[in-house]
Amino acid sequence: MTKKQLQDKINKLKVQRKAELEAIKQSRTLAYYESDKYLEDSAKEDALKVLTTALDNVEVTYKELDRKLIGKFGYSVILDKLLTLASSVKFTPLAEKSALLSIIGISEISIEELLDAVGNTSYYSKDSHVVVPSAPFIRNDVAKVLAKLEVELNIELVSELKYVTESKLEAMYERSANVAEEMYVNTESMIIKDSINYEE
Repeated sequence: MTKKQLQDKINKLKVQRKAELEAIKQSRTLAYYESDKYLEDSAKEDALKVLTTALDNVEVTYKELDRKLIGKFGYSVILDKLLTLASSVKFTPLAEKSALLSIIGISEISIEELLDAVGNTSYYSKDSHVVVPSAPFIRNDVAKVLAKLEVELNIELVSELKYVTESKLEAMYERSANVAEEMYVNTESMIIKDSINYEE
């Protein structure tokens, strides 16, 4: 076999392999678009767009009020955004809150129901110098409120609960309890120290 024949054969194999790889790629792409995974990803993308736009509106309002948006984390990307949105709107002054609710398309009752159902991890309150106890995450109630919010926001939300496992919740609650207790003890130590220094 001459050099030219060898090179021609190599080039032919390259073209053939490239065509095979392209066919595999197209087959995988087609399989993806036909799969439930594609529907799930599309629903998630739609939800993220809606919630991100809503949070952008809240952030504009917060900047005007010279406030900082405090995010919720640990549940799932979408639920974190939804909970950040709900808690932010809840603590927005009444005049601005009405406008926000109208823009976002979510009812104040739904926000209250969601936050009640989700509960809270324990935390240290600097104002009252106490560890505020946790309130449980009531899964069935959360699912009901998410179903209601799916209608209000026209996005898929209930499926996000699969990311909120019991082990994840236990870890979140335990971690928050430890942090809250540590902050309380440290603050208590500083108060005692300041008191001693003052008496001296």
